Amino acid sequence: MMIEKVEYKGRWWLPEKPDNKISGILTFTSEEGAILDLDGVLENARGVKQMTDPEIILGETNDGIVTIYKCIAQSLGGGTYGDRSSYHSDIIFVGIHFHKTEDVKFNSISIHYSHLDEWLNITGFHGLSFIGPDPTLKYSQPEPIKVIINENYILYFSVSIHKSSTYLGPKKIAIEEDAYITIESQGAKSFEAFREVMGDIENFLSLGVMKPVYPLVIYGKATDSKNTINIFYSLWCTPEQHKALAPFDMLFTYKDISNKFENILKLWFEKANILKSAHLLYFSTLYNSKQYLDYNFLSYVFALESYHRTTDSNSELPQQEHNKRLEQIFTVVPAEHKEWLKKRLAYSNEPSFRKRLNDIYDKSIQVIENFINYRNVFIQKVIDTRNYLVHHDMGLKDNTAKGQSLVRLTLGLKLLLEVCLLIEIGFDPDQINTLFSKYSRYRFYKENRILSLNEKIND
Repeated sequence: MMIEKVEYKGRWWLPEKPDNKISGILTFTSEEGAILDLDGVLENARGVKQMTDPEIILGETNDGIVTIYKCIAQSLGGGTYGDRSSYHSDIIFVGIHFHKTEDVKFNSISIHYSHLDEWLNITGFHGLSFIGPDPTLKYSQPEPIKVIINENYILYFSVSIHKSSTYLGPKKIAIEEDAYITIESQGAKSFEAFREVMGDIENFLSLGVMKPVYPLVIYGKATDSKNTINIFYSLWCTPEQHKALAPFDMLFTYKDISNKFENILKLWFEKANILKSAHLLYFSTLYNSKQYLDYNFLSYVFALESYHRTTDSNSELPQQEHNKRLEQIFTVVPAEHKEWLKKRLAYSNEPSFRKRLNDIYDKSIQVIENFINYRNVFIQKVIDTRNYLVHHDMGLKDNTAKGQSLVRLTLGLKLLLEVCLLIEIGFDPDQINTLFSKYSRYRFYKENRILSLNEKIND
C-alpha cells in the first residue's frame, strides 16, 4: 500500500562495487520517500569512500531484493561502531535488481487507485445462494475493458478477487475485489515514460470523482524478470484517508461514459500535452484545495488564459494587417524610442483578457448560464480582482471581490474551466448539463443560486 510504512533490513551496495556490501535499513513512506541508513560508507569503482548521488543502490533483504533509484546523499557521520551514511530516494523497486539507469524499463505497470473501485463499479459477484444443502457464492471474473489510447500504450481496466488479510475469526471470511488499471506498452519503456501516463490517468480519474486520486498499490513487469515487481514512490501531496463515494458524489463514472469510453480516453491523452499548463494549474489546485483562496482564484484565471491560448485564436487581427498597423505607428515615432516601443508592442496583437473570458463564456454558455447570472458583472469582477492581485493596482482595491464574493467568483471560474475540459474530450453541452445535474454539489449550487452575482456584490 502506498500510504503505509515499509521497512527492509539487509545489505546494500553500488552496482559497480558488489564486493562492498554494507548493512543498513531502508524505510519508505509515501510522504517522505525512501531513507537508507547505512552502517558505513559506500565505495565507488575505484574503492574511494565518499558521499555521492548514485543513480542506483542495490540491496538484498529477508523480504527480497531491492533497487533504490535516483538516490541523493544526505549525511555522513561517525557512529559508535564507525562511519555511518544515509541516502534519500523517491522511488524503490522491490523484486528486481536494475544495474544501470538504462535498464530501468517495464513492459507493463498495474495500479490500484483510491476511488477506482467506486468509479469503475464492476463486479464479478452474482450473489449468495442458499438453495439446496450447500450455500454457494457465485463469482465469474469480468472481462477487462481494453482501451488503445495511442500507438504506444494500451490500458486495461479490470477487477481482481482476493482474500482479505484481516483476520475475522475462525467462522468468518472476507473476499474482496480491487479494481486495477494496467498500462501495457508496445515494447519496454522507461519508468519515467510510464509515470507520465500514470499522471494523465490520475488526472482523468480526479476530474471524474472531483477528488484527488492516489495510487495505493503499484506493481510492474519487466522483460528480464519473471517476478512481480512492487513499486513505491513518494507522493508530492500526502493523501488523506478516503471514504467510499456514491455515484452522485462524483461528476462522472465509467457507467456515465461507457458508450464512448475509448474515444473520451483517447482525446484525454491526446489533449493532455496540448493543455498541459491548464491541466497543471487545475489539478494542482484540486490536490491542494486548502491553499489560500487568492492562490486558487489566480490558478483558475491563469489556467483559463492558457486554455484559450492553446485552443482559440491568439491574435485579434490577421498578422499581415497587424504588421501594417505597426509600420504606420513606427513611421511617426522618434528614432530613439523605436526599439523601446517595438518591445512594448511585441504582444499587442494578442486578445485582451476580457476577450478571452468572453470567448470561453460563449463556448460554455449553455451550461454556465445555469449557474452564473449577470455575465458582464462576473467578467468585470474577475478582471478587476485579477489585476489587483497581480499588479497590486490600489485604484482597483474597492472593486475587487473579497470574502464570500471571492469564493463565488473562484467557484465560477472553476466551473468554466471544467466545462471547457469536458468539451475538449467530446462532451456536448447537454451531456455536461446532465452530469452537473447528477453531481450533488453542483446540483446544490444550481438550485440555491450559490454562484449568483448581482449589480452590488457585497461581502
